[in-house]
Amino acid sequence: MCLNIEKSFFVLIENESIKHGAYKKISQSMYTKGEVMEEGQYDAGKKVGLWKFGIRQLGSSQGQYFNDRKIGIWNYHNANKKLNHKYDHSNNLFLFKSEWINQCDCVVIDNERETRIKPDNLPLFVGGEIEMYYHLFDLITPTHEVITQRKSGVVLISVIIDEKGKIEVKDVYQGLKPNFDTVVLRGMKTIPNEFLPAKKDNKPAKVRCYFPYAFKSS
Repeated sequence: MCLNIEKSFFVLIENESIKHGAYKKISQSMYTKGEVMEEGQYDAGKKVGLWKFGIRQLGSSQGQYFNDRKIGIWNYHNANKKLNHKYDHSNNLFLFKSEWINQCDCVVIDNERETRIKPDNLPLFVGGEIEMYYHLFDLITPTHEVITQRKSGVVLISVIIDEKGKIEVKDVYQGLKPNFDTVVLRGMKTIPNEFLPAKKDNKPAKVRCYFPYAFKSS
């Protein structure tokens, strides 16, 4: 699998496997070539200070890190540069949040049995849909078959998100091409557990959701 990125960083003299100092990640994708995707500082292998993330097609975010953890207030913007989320990571508090753009399909799981009941509130990824999909950008690349056959469409991935916001990626519910579906599924399995759980009747609820990954052939 090809990663369409270029990285620029420094390392410790005594251990060249540990990043230390200024860091920059530049996209080499055909759609975003030359864009700075990440920019910040490392201190002995851990993110510190101000970091900026962004892809023109998806959106951007920025905020402070301390000891490799997000702290303070982070702002998350969509592709139109409108504020999507403002989140206080030090106090685990939303200061502003827009509606989930995608409105993915979800149903409640009750006593391990899937129902047809919709949750009152969808599970919410801190930073929004844009932040959730951002880290997949350099993990999911088009395979030879979707390029040569100029395939476009949506791959739906079945996931379960429990009452604590923990995600379990299950399988491909709707695919585009087998090899590409496998790449998407593998990428989706790297989504971090940064969800707020769905709610039903003002209580956290376990749900099955179908997350879409859209691909458009050039």
